[in-house]
Amino acid sequence: MNVIKTTNLTKIYKDWRGNTTRAVDNLSLEIKKGEIFGFLGPNGAGKTTTIKMLLGLVFPTSGDFTLFGENLSVKIKKKIGYLPEDPAFPSYFTAEEALSYYADLYEMKKDEKKEKINELLELVLLDNQKTKKVSQFSKGMKQRLGLAQALLPNPELVILDEPTSGLDPQGRKDVRDILLNLKSQKVTVFLNSHILSEVERTCDRVGILKDGILLSLGTIDELTAKNQVEIHAEMNQRIVNLLKTKVTCIRIREDHLVVEVDSTEVIPDLAEIIVKEGGRLKALIPRKQSLEDIFLEMVK
Repeated sequence: MNVIKTTNLTKIYKDWRGNTTRAVDNLSLEIKKGEIFGFLGPNGAGKTTTIKMLLGLVFPTSGDFTLFGENLSVKIKKKIGYLPEDPAFPSYFTAEEALSYYADLYEMKKDEKKEKINELLELVLLDNQKTKKVSQFSKGMKQRLGLAQALLPNPELVILDEPTSGLDPQGRKDVRDILLNLKSQKVTVFLNSHILSEVERTCDRVGILKDGILLSLGTIDELTAKNQVEIHAEMNQRIVNLLKTKVTCIRIREDHLVVEVDSTEVIPDLAEIIVKEGGRLKALIPRKQSLEDIFLEMVK
């Protein structure tokens, strides 16, 4: 079952002069139950606008979407947990009081509420800080509390906007473990993050957005399937031109070349061209293309 389905979802903003901006442009996505989906793009790509449309905070200009096969409603919203990029809580609340406040909004039973709050504070490693005022929390601690709040209603869909913002490497690992645990429980996770290494380790599929347009969509393996070779050599433009006949893509870096090849079997041919044409070969280094390589190439 598709937990999220968007069809030509579009949002156009208009300023007071009548100028228009397509924040999201004909976005079509299908995200299945139990999937961790990474939503990537540079600042201003339309990621947060998409999330706001899914939550009913912003209305689409055109196109539509369904959640759990239905239009957005109060019933559907109860199945969703949401963590904004900068979660905010009243500064006079303690961590425990903040979650208790939201639990009351969710109409949780009193005995269930206390048990769930303790469970979540332990999960996000704030159980020793539960009586501390939010005003004394660091950004990372507020992020942890926001994640606990998002998980409070036992959601079937969790939408996270930069969940590891403000967290150190250990904190990011803790969040990754939580997300993988949610996946094991068949909870669907829609993740917007700029920390590509975490996305690569966590997500089943990834979509890359730029200027509101979905440029690429697939599994991590599908997106990083291309073979790359780093070429460290002293060579002239003639050699570079000959190399271009053997590779699918060539990028010139400061002190080396990075080429994409259909097969690593072509590597000896590259070495032969360089040596035969009088170049000085230092190293040929095969490497797997990373998600960061893909992302930077697409959004530059």
